[in-house]
Amino acid sequence: MSCIRLVNLDACATASRSRSTDLTSLLGNYHKENAAIILEAIIRKLKKVCKSQTDLKKFIEQLIVISRMRNLEQLTIKISKAMPITYDIETDYLYNLGRKIAEKKLEAFKSKVVQKQAELEAKATKAAQEQAQLEAKFKDDKIASIKKMIAAGLPNDAIFEFSNLDKATFEEYLKIIEADNNNG
Repeated sequence: MSCIRLVNLDACATASRSRSTDLTSLLGNYHKENAAIILEAIIRKLKKVCKSQTDLKKFIEQLIVISRMRNLEQLTIKISKAMPITYDIETDYLYNLGRKIAEKKLEAFKSKVVQKQAELEAKATKAAQEQAQLEAKFKDDKIASIKKMIAAGLPNDAIFEFSNLDKATFEEYLKIIEADNNNG
């Protein structure tokens, strides 16, 4: 009768033992039928005690190397891939550092965007004012030109042709001239 030695990894783990010694439990004297159970227990234990994804990966790689001695490498790889390795990225130092840097850059970018938007709005306001001034000057110049043509005795049809305006605008300008003549 052969002796089966099962190791309870949770019960025997102490602060003085390293995770590396848990891996050597794979070398214990047990039947190959129990290999999957033992490998799953070792990987579960490693997932509990490893503080980082890097440590976990390192110890799983060591487990694979040790499992070669018992001709269990394929089974170890299969089990380690089948057991999801969850990792809370929000507790990772580098993740949090990167996040803080990104947040600072985002705030700086937002500040630049707000500043640029204010500059563009100021430019748009200035451009609108300049356009309004140009349109007013154009209107005043056209009205002055039409007044001179009327004073020279040109008929309205000829003035319309020379002014290069649409009919509605031309008639609007004639009403302004007539109103100025009546008020002045």
